[in-house]
Amino acid sequence: MKDCIFCKIAKKEIPSYTVWESETHMAFLTLWPNTDGFTVVIPKAHYGSYIFEQEKNVVDSMMDACAIVAK
Repeated sequence: MKDCIFCKIAKKEIPSYTVWESETHMAFLTLWPNTDGFTVVIPKAHYGSYIFEQEKNVVDSMMDACAIVAK
């Protein structure tokens, strides 16, 4: 999506402090953390903001990515 900030970060059009990356997901530190080390995990493909409106495989892969980053 053209104006999506997360798509721009995934495409490296906007710099980020990436802490983990795979072919399909990435994780980076937020610029405005409410706690130290607050990390944002995103899919590299564009999806709507509400995760539970997505297909099960999208939700499952996102949860797998979050588990990897959390460890």
